[in-house]
Amino acid sequence: MNQLKEVVNAVLEQQQLQLAPSTYDARKNYLKHLVEYGDCLGISLPCQELYDAYVMRASTPDLRFQLLHAVRLVDKEARTKALTLERKLYNEPKIPSSSETEEIFKNISFPVSDGRIDTGHLIRRVEREMAYLHLSASTRWQYMQAWRELYTFLYLFRSTVFTRESCNAFVEDTIQKNQVGSLNGWKRKIRRRSVCVLLEVADTGCFQWKLLLSKKTCCSDDTLEALRQQYLTFLRTRNFEKKTVALYDYAFRSFIEGTGVPDVDGLRKLQPSQIHSMLVLLSERLCLNSRGTVFPILRQILSYLYAVGFIPTDFSGMVLTPAYKSTHLRPYITAADEKKLFCAMDEAPLRTKAMMRLGLRLGLRDIDICGLRFSQVDWKNDQLILEQEKTGVTICFCGSGSTANERL
Repeated sequence: MNQLKEVVNAVLEQQQLQLAPSTYDARKNYLKHLVEYGDCLGISLPCQELYDAYVMRASTPDLRFQLLHAVRLVDKEARTKALTLERKLYNEPKIPSSSETEEIFKNISFPVSDGRIDTGHLIRRVEREMAYLHLSASTRWQYMQAWRELYTFLYLFRSTVFTRESCNAFVEDTIQKNQVGSLNGWKRKIRRRSVCVLLEVADTGCFQWKLLLSKKTCCSDDTLEALRQQYLTFLRTRNFEKKTVALYDYAFRSFIEGTGVPDVDGLRKLQPSQIHSMLVLLSERLCLNSRGTVFPILRQILSYLYAVGFIPTDFSGMVLTPAYKSTHLRPYITAADEKKLFCAMDEAPLRTKAMMRLGLRLGLRDIDICGLRFSQVDWKNDQLILEQEKTGVTICFCGSGSTANERL
């Protein structure tokens, strides 16, 4: 018996104890088909290649769900740490419970030394320490999701035992993924911040809310770093808030990275093609809203560098604010759609028909239709006179073709 059959038999024994007979028979068929498909492919071991090929056979969403569940059971028993076609673990590692963490920390003092506890226990401790902040549900979810991603990273590549080196490796991996475009900028920020919070609690046992700004300088050349510090000093003299200075600093570092200048002398030889390269880089990296924030700052940076004599030309005119295209519903109803609407109202009550016709034919607002009184209808002269609730303006609608009497 090959290893795949042994694993499937072990899964079936567990499932038989947990499921109703009819459900068990259905699950048994999918698991046996997995073994048979492995034999067809010549695969006798549970592995990623087999899982992917088996799941890709699904022709309907329901069948895909059943195949995924069968693979998930085998993956858990075989401990293959396989990934779905969406590159997520079939079986994510479970973070310890809060009660388990409380027991662990009864014998733990701070700072927590490397290799002392499981990272999951530290995550639960951080979650408790941040409770006083009363963060929104969505913010708490983002932090917990980032910690789960850290825990999964450790589970896949090393051990889930806490070490500062492994946490920093997760941050570096996040930065690399962001640079190649496989991870959004906001995701990089929340991951980095969640690790900073985790490390602070590991060191002190508590967390005090603060801005966690990166102290790393991205300018490898000393002359460029000196220019960056000069620019930051200039921003502080304008009484900008810290977070605003940090935003301008990000734009400045992105400018240096995008143009590829090696030093300050390189700025004096700056070419339009380098500005174009920077814009292409940021357009690929930033979403539309972020570009709308960063690009105007880049214009200010270019004007500043030209004014102080570091670049030969004011290239700020090359940087245009991204155009926003607002999409709205059509402000009108076509004749064909109106006809369909009237047909749909054939069986509607007369009151509903009257309200719909007043809105469609006269363009009345809903509040004016709801407040309409018979005294406002001049039946003899075929007129409708009312004072608009929103504007206070009195208007008069005269009958034309379809009279007011017909509408009401």
